[in-house]
Amino acid sequence: MPASQANQDGRSASITAPNGPSQERCIRACFREAKYQPAEVDCFETHGTGTALGDPIEVGAFKRIYAQSQRAHPLMVTSSKTNLGHLEGGAGMAGFIKCILQVMRCEASPNIHLRERNPHLDVEGFPTQFLSEGLVTHYNTAVTGVSSFGFGGTNAHAMAFGQNCVTARDVTKKDFRGLMLQKIMQALPPDVFKHSLDPEEWETNGAPLSEDKIGKVYEVEVDASGAAVWREVVDTPPDPKAHKRFGLAGSFNGWSCTQMAELPGLPGLFAAEITVGESGEEYFHVLGDEDTSQVYYPAQPRSRRKVDPAGSHTRFI
Repeated sequence: MPASQANQDGRSASITAPNGPSQERCIRACFREAKYQPAEVDCFETHGTGTALGDPIEVGAFKRIYAQSQRAHPLMVTSSKTNLGHLEGGAGMAGFIKCILQVMRCEASPNIHLRERNPHLDVEGFPTQFLSEGLVTHYNTAVTGVSSFGFGGTNAHAMAFGQNCVTARDVTKKDFRGLMLQKIMQALPPDVFKHSLDPEEWETNGAPLSEDKIGKVYEVEVDASGAAVWREVVDTPPDPKAHKRFGLAGSFNGWSCTQMAELPGLPGLFAAEITVGESGEEYFHVLGDEDTSQVYYPAQPRSRRKVDPAGSHTRFI
């Protein structure tokens, strides 16, 4: 949990009447502790009791915070009370557990039975969505905040950060080798070409059957028809350890190569600093010896990650 804060309403109209400015101060304090910016939060889990007085005050409080910076994507607004009802003293913990589940999947759950919105909720000019169906976040990581308020005037807010570690959309966890082996196992039987009566002269597009295959490298292609074609790779890729220089090529430098420096006292560990642009994300490759054919990271031709919220610079190592 990146941060959590609590405060008290103080004097208000009545013991159960909420205090918008006090809620706002509680959320701001949570942002200061977590060192996040409002635009980095994907989902807001509201206290959301559905009352004519409480909901407009709560929406107005977080709108004044989140509307201060331009967002690339609308803020998703949810409430666990549409699933569980009001759990009284356990409402806040239920909301936070829901936030944990959401960031583990990078998904925001719907507000079930949502038919119409309270007309007193002022979201004019504020990019937000009161979800009526589930929605995935734009990135492979997610940040969500949850508010909970006691009837006696206690306000609490907590924030959670997580990476998708559950669903198949997590590209950093996908087992590409296992998927490839699965496709090979499901491939059609290989073709055998009998050029003569001598089996030694027969050829196949299946797995090589020679006894001297130890140490050899093969590549496998599964075509659209489902047939697997095996080919021996004569020239093996160079060992990354053989390279003495490494560089970064990405959207931040026009895909030219920025030299990475070896860190003092840490042989073999190279680092470079780049400035992330206004979009908040950059694409990059790690190259060996400034050779665009030697891409060691990431495995995909391009990769994007949510930037480090601590500042405008991100270090790639």
